[in-house]
Amino acid sequence: MRRLRWTVALAAIAAAAVPVGSALAVDGTDHRFAFVLHGRTLTVRALDQPSDCGGYCDPFAFPSAAVRGRRVRASCGGTAGHRRPAVRQTRRWPAHALSLRFHFGRDISRRATWCLIEDARTGGDVAFAYLRTAHISGAIRYTGGDPFGPAARGPQYDNNEAGTVTLRDSSGVVVGQRRLRAGQGFDFLVAPGRFRLTAKSGDAQCIPRTVRVHAHRTVRKAWAVCSIY
Repeated sequence: MRRLRWTVALAAIAAAAVPVGSALAVDGTDHRFAFVLHGRTLTVRALDQPSDCGGYCDPFAFPSAAVRGRRVRASCGGTAGHRRPAVRQTRRWPAHALSLRFHFGRDISRRATWCLIEDARTGGDVAFAYLRTAHISGAIRYTGGDPFGPAARGPQYDNNEAGTVTLRDSSGVVVGQRRLRAGQGFDFLVAPGRFRLTAKSGDAQCIPRTVRVHAHRTVRKAWAVCSIY
């Protein structure tokens, strides 16, 4: 429940409009730590599980143990695939805190693609996350062609159909799901990468598709095509 609340908070912060200057709020997670970069401020939170674990506590359920009371270096960069930091700061993580804020010397939120925290003494990585700066948008649309033929490459009809759309990352993990009414479309906010888009819409046979999106870019018309052949 604690992790769910923080995930909802991440989405709310990242979706909020930021009227001052060029500041932007973007977020990411590596499933152990959550990152929110808002302007020049990076907030990092350990996603610890509830302390009541029924007599057995998985040591991986408490990632804060890797940072509490230690000096931690945070950095963020703007080039995907290259670990060359554009900003960094070192602070001591309080012994009894689940989160810590880092204040960088400049704002790179509009071009940042990743953030990292590492042990300042050993240089070992603690957590790394790509930030959710890309969009995949589209809708469920029908085609009358053979689902395994050339006609399935694109929709033949312009109506947005009802159904459920699911987006999975390259590891098969579900990163988003939308239930759509007739006339609605979808928009997923994601980290850059390659994704698998699938859909269900009544008795239509929907064709899975691969979508690749780059940082700070939007893939539009990512149709989830379903055949009524």
